[in-house]
Amino acid sequence: MKLLSLVLSSLLVYLIQTTFVLNFRFYGVAANLPLIYVVMVALLFGNRVGLAAAFLSGLLLDVLYSQAVGINIFIFCAIAILIDLFDEALFKDNSLTPLILIVAGTAVYHGLFLAHAYFFNLPIISGKVVAVIAIESVLNALIGLLLYKYVVRRWFGYELR
Repeated sequence: MKLLSLVLSSLLVYLIQTTFVLNFRFYGVAANLPLIYVVMVALLFGNRVGLAAAFLSGLLLDVLYSQAVGINIFIFCAIAILIDLFDEALFKDNSLTPLILIVAGTAVYHGLFLAHAYFFNLPIISGKVVAVIAIESVLNALIGLLLYKYVVRRWFGYELR
């Protein structure tokens, strides 16, 4: 049952990202819902579920959008593993924790994606990299914080500070 709900939620996040979120861009930058989803699942539900969510979200993005299958899987799994490494030190009841992790996850996502582009001689528009990361970090943090508060209230039954 847990696997079915994970697959369905990953598919739902992917569908919302591709049909709805991409139509609302701020200075040409859209929020990254699969990244927010991976950070939230890894933070709230632990290593195995976080890795499964990362794999499914990365696979959906890779199969339908990426030129090389596996790059989003690798990046999302790396983010889930990094969150799991610090799991014991993270205070999950504080609103600042998901905020910091989503911003850090966005930076890691773009850093690894830029490394991939560099090593495979893909074009990189260097003048806009910092602006894109900054705008996407803010968008992801705002949306992620709202979603995190909702999920914690809905599934765990308490309010965040």
